[in-house]
Formats: sequence, C-alpha cells, structure tokens
Amino acid sequence: MAAPVMTARQIERRADVLLDACVARGRPLVPPVPIEWIVEHLLDLAIVWDALPTRPDAPLLGGLDPLRGEIILNEMEERRFTAFPGLEAFTLAHEVGHWTLHVPPTRRRQPLLPGWERQRRHACGGNGAAAVQREQQADRFAALLLMPARLLLPRCAGLDLTRFPARYLLRDEFGVSITAMNLRLKDLGFGTFNERDQYIPGRRTRAQPIKARVAPPAPLLAAG
Repeated sequence: MAAPVMTARQIERRADVLLDACVARGRPLVPPVPIEWIVEHLLDLAIVWDALPTRPDAPLLGGLDPLRGEIILNEMEERRFTAFPGLEAFTLAHEVGHWTLHVPPTRRRQPLLPGWERQRRHACGGNGAAAVQREQQADRFAALLLMPARLLLPRCAGLDLTRFPARYLLRDEFGVSITAMNLRLKDLGFGTFNERDQYIPGRRTRAQPIKARVAPPAPLLAAG
C-alpha cells in the first residue's frame, strides 16, 4: 500500500477535524487531549490488548485492525508503557493517524457471516519507503492531535523553553513524553537540544495565543 502524498498542513487539517468534533460534542478541549475518548466515542474503535511480535531493537507498540475496528496495544510491551508515561497515548494517536490517513472506507469494519472467524490483521505494516513514509505521517498526525498549536502556544507564553523544567511542565500537562514534546516545540520554532543537551535557538521568541476554532463534526464521517 503506497503512502498518500500529503502536506504537513493537510495532515494538520485531519487532526483538526477530530479536535473540532470534540468541541462540537461538548467535550472541553483542554490538555491532555482525551485520546481514549476520541478513539472510542468519535471513531467508534475498540482498544484491546493482545500479544504482538516485537523486538528489543525495534519494539512494536501497537497495531490497527480496520476490519475489526480495533486498535491493539501490545501487551508484550506493557513494561515499556509503564516505564514511559505518555507512550500509550502517543501510540493510540499514532494508530488513529493510520485510521484517518491511510485506511479507505472500503476497508473498514467489514462484517463476517455467522459462524466465521477472522484473525487480526494489521493495516499499515510492511517494509520499504512507503511504509516508512506512512509511519512518519502517523507520527506527525499524533503530535498534532495531542499537542495542537491552539492549546500549546498559549501555554508556552511566559515560559523559559530554553530550560528543561518548562518543557517538563508542558510534558506533564499534555500527557506526552519529553521526546515528543521537544520535537513538537522544535516544529513550532522554539528550538531544540543537541545530543549534549545544549539548547539550539529556534525562530520563535515569544508565543502568541491563538483562538480555538469550532467546526461541525460532519467531516469526521468522511475522514480517511
């Protein structure tokens, strides 16, 4: 399955559809973004735990079975989820990215005849450049969904983001890992840290609050 050609702004719009749907459903849009509620109530997907093949050098944290309408969290990596708070939320958001960006409606929730059973199948695995691109798109979607600019920018105002304590404060508020938060702040222009934890300035010097937008949830039904 080839990865769709998609700009960063197009991926952001797909994430915004879900965020706007939260607001339209009366769910307050405050950090942390309610990813489990989005999965179960907006997308009507089930969250299940099951054993998936994994490797220490390339851990498989989760998968998506679009035919069953399930996001699978790998119970073989439960220790990793426990050791790194925020990893479970990002994994769920990553799989939502695959569902939203990569799974056409014709491959979703296909019913079985009575008495038939179906093995779980993962939608977006594989190797090669297309698979790598799909994973990158899903990661970007997850970051935009869990750390949207409309929530993150106002909370950056007044914080010294050149120091780790401010970034850890944001990490805890948004319920993500410090790695995910650092990458998102870099993406927003707040600079980053090199391998020696030395701060490298970005283009943005001060955050400007932006207004949250409210849109009807109808596009959610066509997302895919």
